[in-house]
Amino acid sequence: MDTAIARCRDAVKRIATGKTDHPSIDVAVLSVIWPSYKVTSDGEMVVICSRMVEQGLPTTVLSGSQAELAVLQTTQFRFVDSLTAFAVLLGQRLLQGEVTIVGELTRHP
Repeated sequence: MDTAIARCRDAVKRIATGKTDHPSIDVAVLSVIWPSYKVTSDGEMVVICSRMVEQGLPTTVLSGSQAELAVLQTTQFRFVDSLTAFAVLLGQRLLQGEVTIVGELTRHP
């Protein structure tokens, strides 16, 4: 669980600092929005939630109580492209729900 949390944080940091880019991710928007969220665990899943939760206002973005949008296998063709697409749509709040990732997440240079 800790590894998945760390990889998610690493990915955001690499994009925000310009070490990695993707044409569908607006770095300026990510830099403004990301500080309002945190990556944590509910004990079973990695959860991206609003920092307002810390202030007692539950506003979870991804949770088991929302609709499951997809199950992505890390071994599937174009996994990174699919995951990136969901990240963009969820980040822009064009979609709300849960994306389950099945398999091992590896670190890419």
